[in-house]
Amino acid sequence: MPQHIGSDESRRTSALAGVLTSPVTPVEFIDRPLDISYVLDTLGELAETDAGLAGRMDLQQVAVLGHSFGGYTALALAGASLNTGALFQQECARPQARLDVSLVLQCSASRLPPYTYTLRDPRVRAAIAVSPLTNPVFGPEGMGQIRVPVMIMSGSNDFIASAVEQQIHPFLWLNTPAQYLAVMVPSSHTFADNTPSSGAALDTVSLLLSGPSPRLGQEYVRELSLAFLQTHLNNQPAYEAFLTAAYAESISEEPLDLKLVRSLSAEQFEQAFGGPPPTPFVPEVTTRLPGDRPGSVQAAIAESGVLRAAVQPNSPPFGIINGAGELSGYCVDLLNGLTEQLQAQVGRPIRLDLRPADLANRYSLVQTGEVQIECGPNTLRPDLEGVLFSAPFFLTGVQLLAETDAASQFNPSGTLAGARIGVLRDTVSEQVIRQRYPAAQIIALRGESARTVGFQSLRSGAIDLFAGDGVLLLGEALQAGNALSAAGYTLLPPEPLSCDPYGMLLPATDSSWRDTVNTFLSSQTARQVSDRWFTQDLRPYLFLTLDRCVAE
Repeated sequence: MPQHIGSDESRRTSALAGVLTSPVTPVEFIDRPLDISYVLDTLGELAETDAGLAGRMDLQQVAVLGHSFGGYTALALAGASLNTGALFQQECARPQARLDVSLVLQCSASRLPPYTYTLRDPRVRAAIAVSPLTNPVFGPEGMGQIRVPVMIMSGSNDFIASAVEQQIHPFLWLNTPAQYLAVMVPSSHTFADNTPSSGAALDTVSLLLSGPSPRLGQEYVRELSLAFLQTHLNNQPAYEAFLTAAYAESISEEPLDLKLVRSLSAEQFEQAFGGPPPTPFVPEVTTRLPGDRPGSVQAAIAESGVLRAAVQPNSPPFGIINGAGELSGYCVDLLNGLTEQLQAQVGRPIRLDLRPADLANRYSLVQTGEVQIECGPNTLRPDLEGVLFSAPFFLTGVQLLAETDAASQFNPSGTLAGARIGVLRDTVSEQVIRQRYPAAQIIALRGESARTVGFQSLRSGAIDLFAGDGVLLLGEALQAGNALSAAGYTLLPPEPLSCDPYGMLLPATDSSWRDTVNTFLSSQTARQVSDRWFTQDLRPYLFLTLDRCVAE
């Protein structure tokens, strides 16, 4: 059974003891499914080199069974997509009066940057999720992405992951070729885990957590899992006879009843529930109307038909000058998407008026009202007057770029005494490098093309290392056609020295404009822009940064 270091029992114990602040790191929502995919990759490699394993595993026909957070993992591998968009943000922002402890854990995923995380593994052909966490971390849209057979098991009295909101409602959202919902009545969250299954009397806490008979609960899980896997993984249709409501009823024993359904409509659920559920089957996203009060940014845009914006052109992949001499990049596409959203809101054409910005004037452009938004690698700072930051749209940190052939000469954990380090003047990167490596020879660069000059200086040998935000160093190298590889360049250390979230610059006079921008940043359109620009070349960097910066 895989052990997930960032969310295993030892971490939960440390959190309870006060050693760690949280029982789970938010990045575990990403790492857990990737752990399983890595295990499958490793098993495949072993099967090719170990004669004892050859031919014994069909790694293209895999089923995953998980409980609680493991249930989330199983569903993610089966194709459920992590959804931290507008609905997720809305559900996590409202006061929690529901008896559902899992919401605290799920809402910690709000600290993840708004990327699209591809967690599905095509080798997984079936999934069993016992008391899974699903809502709002997947939501209706995410659960609807699953295309393989799924069985969801639930304890009727679960207060850790509510049966109604975490299993029954999500079952209604499935569009799989075969789906099953099994409910143990009455039972709670731990009926299927390692709660003792002997006939010994349960103490009060165990009874509350597992229900009256863990032994029966575990037997039901074994019987249903066997029938499900034989039917949908091993292609043995005769076992389908054991996946019916009648069979479930035939094996039910007191004091734990077993219910099994293959389909359930909202009307059937309401009839069984005795009325409407406490929360809607499909939550609605509350649409925030644009602030149209006199003097607001939205009102000015609606009146003029123009969104005035700025982008830093020498900051790939956020801003670049393309082959046609035009301003391009992630920020340009993002601002075009925001313009389309505003156009739909105000009901009239909106034109995007783009102008270049640089490190020297990016703040003043917003402070003076010359532009209404500036998009670029702007680290969030609390000390700026006249400027608001949007919600973070990217997460990076300071690293050192070295030529791969020379990288072994420099130990970023040491002092780097005498090393010639280039860095952009008056930046967060310069502050970090001067504080971390006072014995190094710091060469501060300034000017509109300082980043390009730094990269060229590294190539020519004028400097030994070039410091900056990792994503910008990587973007500059890729822009020059030099993938970070054995033949190119290396980032030191692999994880950043600092954690620096980027936000858009907005006028401090209008918080409703920030709300509008933040809503857009959590939209599907914004995620699609991220997917286009932060491709496979950047994925390893993104995940290493997440591991470093979203750990606590």
